[in-house]
Parts: sequence; C-alpha cells; structure tokens
Amino acid sequence: MPSMLGRALLLALASCVPERPPAPIAPAAECTPSAATIVEVGCTDLCLGAPPRRAVACLKDDFGDVKGLWLPRKLTAHLEGVEALSIPVAFGPVDPPMAGDFSIVRLEPRFDAKGTHLVLMEDPKKSCALARASTDHDYAKEADYRRAVDEVCAARGRRVYRDGKFVRDDGL
Repeated sequence: MPSMLGRALLLALASCVPERPPAPIAPAAECTPSAATIVEVGCTDLCLGAPPRRAVACLKDDFGDVKGLWLPRKLTAHLEGVEALSIPVAFGPVDPPMAGDFSIVRLEPRFDAKGTHLVLMEDPKKSCALARASTDHDYAKEADYRRAVDEVCAARGRRVYRDGKFVRDDGL
C-alpha cells in the first residue's frame, strides 16, 4: 500500500497525463441524391432536400380517402421521419376486376438528380384528357369520378423543396 507521499505523487502524475480523447463518432453514411422515377406501389429509399437527407418515398393506395367507388393512390415522402409531401398521383376503382394497374388517370413522379425538385407528368396512356373524355362507362358521369380526376390532374406540375416540404413551383 503506497504511503501518503506515494499517493500524492500518483495523483500529481495522473493530473499531468492528458485525458484520453473520446472515440471518434462514425460519420453517418453519405446521402447522395440521384434522379428517381417512382412508378411501382411500395417504398423507395432516396436522398431528398437541401442539404440532402435520407428519405422514404412511397406510392400507396389511400384507403382513408376513398371517393365513392374510387381509390386514390398517393405519393408521400418523409425526410428523417417528417412528412415533406403527400399528393394524389392516380386513382382507379376500389374493386378492380383483375390484378394489375387499373388506374383511370396517372401521373409519373420524377425527382431530379439533386433531390430538390419533383415533376409530376401525365402518363400518356392514362392522361387527364383521356379520363375526362371517357364515355365508355356510366361512371364517367358520376360526381365522385369527376372529383377524383380533378384532384389528380390538379397535382400536375413541378414542386420544389422549400422549408422542409415540397411545394408547388409556380415560377415556370
């Protein structure tokens, strides 16, 4: 057992030795934006926003917003858990006759390479003009059908990432 003098000497020496620096924190994985077109139902990991942050973009049927017989499909994007976008991009019958894409009208969401702009363009085979001109079915005359078409078609255009959200870019 060290004497009082020995303890004092050990304490003095210990105070001269610098503390060990903390272990470096591993950097978060790089988030590198790249262009992306979302066309299939499901979720995709992306880098969006400025500065780029990890995001999840999902294309999903929104059963909470059924309009009569019509089921909207929405594009949502969450950056680090915060919703930055929720917009209708398609709709079709709630009970389609077979599996597959039975969208009446559909927009194709495309994020730019920087992850700061989104363009919603019409699918030429499922365009707003075709949906509005439809006379093949009695449902084309229904108010719910017209509202669903109008809601999706109103979403066409460009969005820009600003203040944590994708907002309409009317500067075109």
